[in-house]
Amino acid sequence: MGGAPLVLCEAPNGRGLSWGDDGNLVFAPNNVTGLSRVPAAGGAPEALPRLKNAGVGTHRWPFVLPGSSAVLFSSNPLVTDWDQANIEVFPLPKGPAKIVQRGGYAPRYLPTGHLLFVQQGTLFGASFDESRLELKGAPVPLLPEIAAHSPSGGGQYDISREGTLVFLAGKPDESRYPFGWMPEGGKLEPLSVPAAAYSGLRLSPDGKRLAVTNASSGDIWIFDLERGTSTRLTHTSNGNRYCAWTPDGKHIAYSANANNGQALWWVRADGAGSPVLLIERPNGATVSSISPDGRSIAMFGGGMFLLPLDLTDPDRPKPGAEQLILPTGFQHTFFSGRALDRLHLRRVEFL
Repeated sequence: MGGAPLVLCEAPNGRGLSWGDDGNLVFAPNNVTGLSRVPAAGGAPEALPRLKNAGVGTHRWPFVLPGSSAVLFSSNPLVTDWDQANIEVFPLPKGPAKIVQRGGYAPRYLPTGHLLFVQQGTLFGASFDESRLELKGAPVPLLPEIAAHSPSGGGQYDISREGTLVFLAGKPDESRYPFGWMPEGGKLEPLSVPAAAYSGLRLSPDGKRLAVTNASSGDIWIFDLERGTSTRLTHTSNGNRYCAWTPDGKHIAYSANANNGQALWWVRADGAGSPVLLIERPNGATVSSISPDGRSIAMFGGGMFLLPLDLTDPDRPKPGAEQLILPTGFQHTFFSGRALDRLHLRRVEFL
């Protein structure tokens, strides 16, 4: 033990890993491209083949079974609300994966031959046939109020090889918070938006509408803050999570899970017409912001990129060739349209 840490491979937005006894690690490098395997000594990761099932958007929190014969993992067509997810098993090395439990996340395997998982803040257990890779009986509750996070699918517990359970007690974090508005005076005023598990909050340029992703449906909703009304903008339930308004407030760009990673879409903010596919990328296409002139979208996934747009037809823009701003290896986060404008200008200036 000791010494300098060893870089095994890149995992820009990791979602769990498990060390198999064959000297390989199975891990989720991000939340859109499935699971991969890499030697413990490091090297090029290998994506697990035929892993993605139809309609499943993200895979995470793997657990390699003894003998490295298979790997358990959580799968979900959404990126939140993991109580509705599935537990799957993938026979190594070629699969294919199959569902062993509908409803639940964060699977672990006990040396006694039992599968553990979390659902609605409770730890469940079921007898598991390791040779047939399937449950032998109905799950039963074992431990209530275990710390867990349904929006991300994480469970705060683990099992030693000797069968010792370590866990963090607590109620599950549902991330269901009310919305408020804080004017310049500093007094918090409630908004007419029902409390729920939301993510990716974006205010329209005029401050009158709010775009959010609802964890229960996996779709983007628009709330009119003056009228107190809501409109469901997307109807695909395909892991829609992040979005950005155009400067005129007439259109929204958003990211959604796709069969080959993640896709970037364009849609009218009033819900009229059908979404337009802009680009699909295996390493992710998470929208960050739109430039002040509306002609470039900032996105990240294996790096930070600009996607130029031809807005001759604003309802059906044509994407240009993506331009790399920051290479992979950096910590990529969201930044505003004004910051995007400065980055874009500096990039042109120094080129």
